[in-house]
Amino acid sequence: MIKGQYFDGTSAQGKTARLSWSTLASPLVLLPDEALSLSVEVTSIQGSQVFFKDGTSFMGDATLPTDFCAAYQPSILNWIRQLEVFSVKKSLVLGTCFILCVVVLRFSIEVLAPVITDFVPVDAEIALGQETYEAMYDQHFLPSKLSIAERKRLQRAYDELWAVSNLKHKPTLHFKQAPDIGANALAFPGGPIVVTDELVHLLRDEALVEAVIAHELAHVEHRHSLQKVVIVAGTLAVASVIFGAEEGLSEELVAAVVNLYAFQHSQKFELASDQYAVDLLMKAGRDSAAVSESLALLLANSPEKEGLSLFSTHPEKQARLDALN
Repeated sequence: MIKGQYFDGTSAQGKTARLSWSTLASPLVLLPDEALSLSVEVTSIQGSQVFFKDGTSFMGDATLPTDFCAAYQPSILNWIRQLEVFSVKKSLVLGTCFILCVVVLRFSIEVLAPVITDFVPVDAEIALGQETYEAMYDQHFLPSKLSIAERKRLQRAYDELWAVSNLKHKPTLHFKQAPDIGANALAFPGGPIVVTDELVHLLRDEALVEAVIAHELAHVEHRHSLQKVVIVAGTLAVASVIFGAEEGLSEELVAAVVNLYAFQHSQKFELASDQYAVDLLMKAGRDSAAVSESLALLLANSPEKEGLSLFSTHPEKQARLDALN
């Protein structure tokens, strides 16, 4: 017999009642004040409240007996109900399962990113890259002041590098001033590739600029930018499930996890592109040492501080040079 309150569905005011039940017959709601007993059919159980088919319900004064719940709700709900009862053993098991799930999901994203990327049409990737480039153009880029002759020489070198790559389409190569960006080169999804005047002025030697262009071709060929989009989207989905999607602290935790994980993958892409540039220059009959030389010069002039590699999109300076050597 379970003590509690009976609600007839017409009023929020409950009536003192008892719930009598047996595995051999339907439950009975006993109303002592009215000397009445009602045969009911259980449809669901939520916490200490029992809902009946006729729209009425019963709220127990205490936690419902385990045997009652086992008799009138699905086994999966009984299992969940058991989990709600705290114990150190259950907490350890659930914590271990949770950590394993996070680890599996993390590595699943890493493994599936290139697979998912392969399903994205190249034309769609190129369109995304072009839209991104156009969105940045007015805010960050100015017409190049490099001489026409210098741009033509670098364009010819680019043509030769592309010819020995595995790219089926040819990304457009742009030369632009970029005061806000500085000495850098950017590869947008599927192209285009942008080389800043500041980069050319810093490196001075066109062979070193060609090494940087080869590095950017690697990003395009291996679709690194698109992979990062997939990784960020996947990590965001997982982090939102773990920390919740509400504003405030959980939102900041989600952003931190996504950024950290995406940055770590960016570092891997940079190292892979460095090595690809070496191979591409060798295939084109050029000096592959230009990769490490250009990298050393760029890193020497980089404002980025050591010791922050965990939160950086590029590996630590010495790590990149060591990987090439």
